[in-house]
Amino acid sequence: YHSICAFANDFDNVGGGYVLIGVEEKNGVAVRPVKGLEEYELDTIQKELLGYNNTMIPAYFPRVIIEQVDGKNVVVLWVTPGVQRPYKAPEHVTAKKDKKYYYYIRYATSSVRANAEQERELINMTTHRLTRGLILRLQSQTYRLRC
Repeated sequence: YHSICAFANDFDNVGGGYVLIGVEEKNGVAVRPVKGLEEYELDTIQKELLGYNNTMIPAYFPRVIIEQVDGKNVVVLWVTPGVQRPYKAPEHVTAKKDKKYYYYIRYATSSVRANAEQERELINMTTHRLTRGLILRLQSQTYRLRC
């Protein structure tokens, strides 16, 4: 779930990303034909995803799309930049208690734990985005009052 957290944080403002379930990879490239998922696995996977989504702080819900690739079922998670970023994910998503939460970002093709400087930048990005949004709303209201 670190990749979902990292894509939702969108540290480099690239627009998020995709996570594929049912596709093996070798050296960062999808192996074809895909392994795929059985029909009976799809509901279980979606329920597990819902639980994992709620473990992030704040909760984040990527779009879940079921696609047919090479005649097999694949779950595509479309992870757009979150509106409530920055997000933290547990170090071990399946841990039952004493979870440790961290910020994750994308670095090249990997999802990595943000260091202290990157954490500050994530928080500053959020503050800047919120301030800019407030300024735009105030400008819009001022414009409407003048008209």
